[in-house]
Amino acid sequence: MNSRRTLLPNTRLKLPAPLGVHAGEHDRQDRGFLLPSMIGAGRIVASLYARSVFFVADADRSLRYYTEQLGFSLDWDSKDGVCQVSLFGFELILNQVGDRTRTRAGHGRVFIGLEDDQGEPLRKHIADKGIQTLRVEWGRPTLVIRDPDGNELFFWMPRDDFTNLGKPAIESSKITEPTG
Repeated sequence: MNSRRTLLPNTRLKLPAPLGVHAGEHDRQDRGFLLPSMIGAGRIVASLYARSVFFVADADRSLRYYTEQLGFSLDWDSKDGVCQVSLFGFELILNQVGDRTRTRAGHGRVFIGLEDDQGEPLRKHIADKGIQTLRVEWGRPTLVIRDPDGNELFFWMPRDDFTNLGKPAIESSKITEPTG
């Protein structure tokens, strides 16, 4: 058995609600666990802080897309091709590719699960910004926003509700289809 995948019952790892919005009835703190790698050290991890990284061909273009088109806020910019943006508490690092990472642009995907009370604020934001979305099957109907490089933000909408998005989601039979 791979110990990295083993969750130990009756121990906790506090995880914030997705998108930084109140988690509602299904508080994610109740799904905690002790990291097996920490057992020998005798430490219980109180919380983790993690962010996804999307490799992009042009950091300036991507920063404009995420802030102007999608409505993210700029958290910081290193001025050397790496910056962080955030929306609803979700933080994302954009990293311009270099010679050694050139082939990595556009291969990112992040899944963001939503609680029941988070669907409507996201739908309203998408409609207000006029964001074009895709609807794909990924275990269940999934809302996808794809950036100019092809990196993808995946959302499972509460009760699979794809209404009130402004522009209707484009139905797609494959998750790898280009949007045009």
